Amino acid sequence: MNHRVVSFTLNVTFPSCAVTKNILPVVHNFAKADWAGLNNFLIECNWNVLFASCTTIADFWDTFVDVISLGINMFVPIKVNTNRNRSRNFPKHIRKLLLVLKRAAWRKYKRFKTVSLLTKYKQIYIRCSHAINDFIATYENNLISHGNLSSFYRYVNDKLNGSNEIAPLKSPNGEFIFDDTKKANLLNEYFGSVYTIDNDLVDFSSLSSEQYT
Repeated sequence: MNHRVVSFTLNVTFPSCAVTKNILPVVHNFAKADWAGLNNFLIECNWNVLFASCTTIADFWDTFVDVISLGINMFVPIKVNTNRNRSRNFPKHIRKLLLVLKRAAWRKYKRFKTVSLLTKYKQIYIRCSHAINDFIATYENNLISHGNLSSFYRYVNDKLNGSNEIAPLKSPNGEFIFDDTKKANLLNEYFGSVYTIDNDLVDFSSLSSEQYT
């Protein structure tokens, strides 16, 4: 019996896949959101139609979240999140609650969606919130009691850093104002209402001689 062997060579070129390290996550930049567009989008939603096929509370909630998420994706731009490790500033027991127990409880509830799992998640969420609030209160009290002005102002400035944009304002008739020009006019009207009109008269008796000579 004859055996024959076929020999051949394959010349294959695989595309090179660049491995990107340290990819920063992106988050929605609500400071730059198109609030007017988002507001109009939600107003135009026919909620009766959207909720027509819902039979449980979970169905209603999922539908509501889907619409809100769609609106956010449409009208809120994204930005690179450079503050990924903020939770590392918290002590170990809070990081455990924040990063492990709370996240695990939420994922388990999203998968099975039972009342008991939701209750457990809420309990962990409350514990986590209380722990964070207590930690921040203690930190701020220590910051004040130490009397270090440099650390105090650094902390305050860090808290104040944010967008220079003005959030939606509420007009006297209860309407929310999103347009920048209307915001400016509304603020101008308010500031004008709390100042007196200059009558160009100077009460020299209230001034020292150096101020008007």
